[in-house]
Amino acid sequence: MRFRLFLLISLSVLVFSFSSLAKDNAEGSREEDFYMTSDFIQLPPLWIPTYNEQKKFRKMQVFTGRLFVSEVFFKNICLNVPKITDKVILYLNRHPLFKDNLDQKHLAILGQDILASVNKDLGLEGIRSFELHRGDIKQTEEAKLINSNCNNMRLTKE
Repeated sequence: MRFRLFLLISLSVLVFSFSSLAKDNAEGSREEDFYMTSDFIQLPPLWIPTYNEQKKFRKMQVFTGRLFVSEVFFKNICLNVPKITDKVILYLNRHPLFKDNLDQKHLAILGQDILASVNKDLGLEGIRSFELHRGDIKQTEEAKLINSNCNNMRLTKE
């Protein structure tokens, strides 16, 4: 008799704890509670043409763009990453990159110009800065998780 009573109490505690855990997870996953800890979103690798001094095509090179965003606007920026990526590629195709201006100093200045163009065209709030780097920068596990969550939000939005 005691064993059955103990078993019944144990099962009710177990069921109660699982139901409260499921309720907490369901409440925590609401869209308005979205929160991320990273302060940047890494764009997909950008293949951009570079030119020589005579403005003749030299070769395609890969660049990496990073958007540094305010936490308040993180979700809105995530949802607009495809538009931002398109604007960056469009800007870099309209303003040719010369092989002599591919050092980090020139890319930092170019990043400010790109950010001004993106803000003007899309009118997004919350992007603090934009960095452009040569090559494909490997992401940390946290950045991969952030970009994965951004992709999931874009898929569920549609």
